Amino acid sequence: MPEINVDQFDLLVSLRYIKEIPLLQNTLFIVALIIIILIGVLYWFFGTELGAAIRTTGCNAAMDRAQGINTGLNRVIGLMLSNALVALSGALLAQYQGFADSSRRTHSST
Repeated sequence: MPEINVDQFDLLVSLRYIKEIPLLQNTLFIVALIIIILIGVLYWFFGTELGAAIRTTGCNAAMDRAQGINTGLNRVIGLMLSNALVALSGALLAQYQGFADSSRRTHSST
């Protein structure tokens, strides 16, 4: 199986670029820009009708069902959004560190 090396790919966020002078290659600037864009998109989304329905489902699902809102669909969309944010943060962290390890290790106390 061929080995995947971080030197083979252009990374969006990397620990290697933290001390370089150009602003567009500075890791902290790129991460801050991604966070600002993500906050703006989420702010816009939760202002839409679907976003408001998701917010109200989280607050009072019984009232939402009484209003005719599909709470099951809203829960699934909320879980999809939260898992997408977790996946994005994991991907950025793996690029920043330069590796990802998905192996599970168990430690015995003996």
